[in-house]
Amino acid sequence: MEQKSALVLLDTNIFVIDEIFTHDKNYQENRAFLDATTDKATTVYNVLEFCGIIATSTQEIELEKLFKAFHTERGVAILYPELYGDYLLFSVFIEQVLERMQRGMRYGDAKILAVAEENDVTTLVTWNKQHFEGKTHIPVKTPSEFLNLSL
Repeated sequence: MEQKSALVLLDTNIFVIDEIFTHDKNYQENRAFLDATTDKATTVYNVLEFCGIIATSTQEIELEKLFKAFHTERGVAILYPELYGDYLLFSVFIEQVLERMQRGMRYGDAKILAVAEENDVTTLVTWNKQHFEGKTHIPVKTPSEFLNLSL
C-alpha cells in the first residue's frame, strides 16, 4: 500500500502576516513555520484573497504577476477545485460549499475547505482556528501548534 505524504494547507493569514504585517506579534513564529514546513499547499481561493488584500494595501503591484508568481516562486502547491472532465461542474461545487456553510462557515472559508477536503489535506494551518475547527475532519492548528507537533 502506497503511503500518502502529508499535505499542509496554509490559510491566507499566513501569507498576509509574512508579507504585510511583518511587525505582527506572531510574525517570528509565522516565519519559522514557513521556513520549517515542507509539503505546503494553499487553495486558489487563498491566493485570490491574498491578491485582493495586497490590492487594497498598495497600488504598486501588478496582481496578475503576483498571482502567477504564487504558482512558481513560493514553494507552495496551489490546489484547485476538482474538475469533472475539462470543467468545474459548478452545481457539484455549489452543493459542496453550501454543505460546509451549513456547518456554520462563511462563504470564503467554505470554498477553501471544500478544496482542502477533496485534496486530502492532512493539516490546515491558520491563525484563525475558530473559522475551521469543529467543522472538518482535518486537524486545524496554528503555526506554533504545528511546529510543536513537528519537533
